Amino acid sequence: MRSKKEEILEAAFVIFSAKGYHRATVDEIVALANTGKGTVYNYFSSKEGLFHAVIEHQQDKLCQRLESLLGKEQSLSEAVHSFIAIYLEFLADNSPLWRTMVGDPGAGNERARRRELVRRRFQRIANVAEEILKRAQNRGEMRFPDLDLASRILVNIIHASTLHGEFTVPLEELAEKLTRLYLYGVTNE
Repeated sequence: MRSKKEEILEAAFVIFSAKGYHRATVDEIVALANTGKGTVYNYFSSKEGLFHAVIEHQQDKLCQRLESLLGKEQSLSEAVHSFIAIYLEFLADNSPLWRTMVGDPGAGNERARRRELVRRRFQRIANVAEEILKRAQNRGEMRFPDLDLASRILVNIIHASTLHGEFTVPLEELAEKLTRLYLYGVTNE
């Protein structure tokens, strides 16, 4: 059974995704969560705080799925493909929320806080990618020495392919194409 806080976060996710940050109201979130405004403010100090909590909640779900890959024995190709597929699925499922976050950076302190959320999100995801690559390197499957750079390139290939939040090919096909691009590049060699 979900806690009241989780119900509020899920309702806020739906409303922020549908309406964006500025058009969404706490009253709409309260109605969808079937709770009172006071309950929302017991958990979150403001609409902005609730928005950031939604982003962190969604990010945590993604990172838990990605981190679960570390418990599996997979080849480099399998692990990279799994990483890309999980991340693409997440981006597809959360596209409206991320467009709101990236497209509406806020002002002043809000902008700085959102930038920090993005930085932390990216770093945690890149850390999982780096660990996958490190394990492959230890098994002799990879020769590129700069794992930090290689992990950032992996994450950014995914970001670049979904920049506009529109998926023109099925996710599995895109995951396969990105895996090949990342592992083998664009040459015939």
